Amino acid sequence: MGVAALALSAPAVQAAPAGPEEDARQLEIQARQLAENHQAYRQAAELYRKAAKLYGPSLEAAAAHAQAGKMAFYDRDNRATDDMKRAGDMAAAFGHVALAAESYLDGAWLAQREGLLQTAVDLATRADRLTDSPLLAEADRDALKRRIAERAEDMTGQEAVVRR
Repeated sequence: MGVAALALSAPAVQAAPAGPEEDARQLEIQARQLAENHQAYRQAAELYRKAAKLYGPSLEAAAAHAQAGKMAFYDRDNRATDDMKRAGDMAAAFGHVALAAESYLDGAWLAQREGLLQTAVDLATRADRLTDSPLLAEADRDALKRRIAERAEDMTGQEAVVRR
C-alpha cells in the first residue's frame, strides 16, 4: 500500500472540543457582524455579555463587557452603565488601567444621561483616581485627564462636579 493510500485510509483526526474561550470568540465575531451592519444592537450586546461570562474573570471579559455597554447604549438599553462598570471593575482587577479608566468614564457619561448623578460621580471619581497609576502611559494619562475635565464641566450644570 502506498503512502497516499495509507493517508486516505487512516481515520481522520478529530479536533479537540472548542472550549469556552473559543465559544466566546465565536460569540464576539457574531456580535461584531451584527454591529457592523448597524442592526440588532440588543442582540450584539447579549452576545458580548455571554462571551464575557464564558471568558470568566479576565481582560477578555472586561473588553467584552465594554463592547456590551457600547451596543446597549446604541440600543438605548439602560444596562449600558452597568456593563461599563463591570468592564472597569474587571479591567482594574487585572491591571489594565487604561481600559478600566475609559470604561468608568464611559459609564459616568451614560449614568449622567440617565440622570443617575451619584453613579456618574462615583464612576468619574474611580477614573480620576486611576490617572495616578504608575501603570498608565503618559499619553493615556493626559488623554484621560482631558476627558475627566470635560466631563466635570458637563456635570457642573447638574451640580455633580467631580473634585479631587
